[in-house]
Amino acid sequence: MLPIHSVAQMREMDARLAADVPMERVIERAGFGVAALAARILRRSYGAKVLVVVGRGNNGNDGRAAAKVLSSLGARVVIEAYDPSARLSSAEADLVIDAVFGFGFHGDFDGLGDVGRAEILALDLPSGLNADSGTACLATARASFTLSLLGLKLGQLINDGPRLCGETYLYPLPGSPRVDSVGSLVLPEDISILPRDVSSHKWSSGLAVFGGSVGMSGAAIMASSAALRAGAGIVHLFAQDPSTSLAVAARSPEVVVRSLNFDRDRGQFSGELDLSKFRALVIGPGLGKDAGEILRAVCGVFRGPLVIDADAVVAIGEDPQLLGIVANRASPSILTPHAGELARLMNGIKGKLDHAALGAFAVNNGLVLLVKGFPTRIYSPDGRFYVVASNGPALASAGTGDVLSGVIGARIAVGGSDALTVAEGVMIHGLAAQVSPGPPLTSMELLERIPEAMRLLRSPKH
Repeated sequence: MLPIHSVAQMREMDARLAADVPMERVIERAGFGVAALAARILRRSYGAKVLVVVGRGNNGNDGRAAAKVLSSLGARVVIEAYDPSARLSSAEADLVIDAVFGFGFHGDFDGLGDVGRAEILALDLPSGLNADSGTACLATARASFTLSLLGLKLGQLINDGPRLCGETYLYPLPGSPRVDSVGSLVLPEDISILPRDVSSHKWSSGLAVFGGSVGMSGAAIMASSAALRAGAGIVHLFAQDPSTSLAVAARSPEVVVRSLNFDRDRGQFSGELDLSKFRALVIGPGLGKDAGEILRAVCGVFRGPLVIDADAVVAIGEDPQLLGIVANRASPSILTPHAGELARLMNGIKGKLDHAALGAFAVNNGLVLLVKGFPTRIYSPDGRFYVVASNGPALASAGTGDVLSGVIGARIAVGGSDALTVAEGVMIHGLAAQVSPGPPLTSMELLERIPEAMRLLRSPKH
């Protein structure tokens, strides 16, 4: 995993590196890294026109060092000091290197100005982007590429950061010291899927899925089908729509469909409901208007890990008392909202949406909070923060979130219920999209690629 740093931690890293290595050498190394990436972007450095816009600090010095290297490679380099009142000499530039502000930026930024059709390579991060909050000035230009020096910054991965940083590379600089971090970027090599134990049977990883109201059975079917492909030994789908069994029989006959006989007036299930054999439970995909009451009833009879998705997440925002029921359980609750559901959830419980508040929400309520989107953020009840960036725009289609809840449910049923197990499910989901023939990519096509994604992550030791 790659550590993610705050501005304070980056300052500490910067100071410790400067104490061990002369600043001239540090700048020289940084300039070489920037020039190497610029040459790769240009494909042919000789004769290319490069504009380097520099600020007054070390970021500007790194830009000047990069200009020197690019000039030696035959590029036509123009260096301009940043001046918001002046016009850039960017006409016909092949590449603009943004070396105005680094990770210490705060305040206002008037923008680079008109860069024409040139691609932008941001040095450390796009000027105008706050390296802690990930919020940016309106004039901040979107970089095509960003070279992050020393370490990853939190602001590159939250809020405006992913949109503005473009394709991001890490250049740690030789001799970079290690400091504390605020989180970790999870990489594919950090995930190792182990084979089932020889004594395993289908109930060793049994999963229950509660979802599928009338007209919304597809969401629950996709979650259930995804779970089977992601390792669940047996999946029972508890659905309110009587027609669900026919749809499942046609698509995933391995899924056992059971009627969800819920008495809304009494707030309980009709007849005895034994969930003791299931290792985990997913609740919410297409569950409909009764989601809150069904969630309350499920928590009364199931003690294992809960993956709370879609309608069940929205229900917590509409009835904040439900948060007290799913919080601090003996087995964890995992909430998996997308941005819209998260906003409704936090509005309902009078919570905030900023990074620090979401982390505190997970800790205070003893649950895992997964925020869907690119990249996916995972807040752990122990205060740890994880980012998974395997997903992308191919997943921006209906039903892919239901697939994700099924995959996460399956991985939890197989074993493990912490934030890293959740990250494993997110990684499988994202890689399945990467090996799919899209975009456009439908959720059913995504389902079929889950085994291939699992194969890519399988431990090489077995």
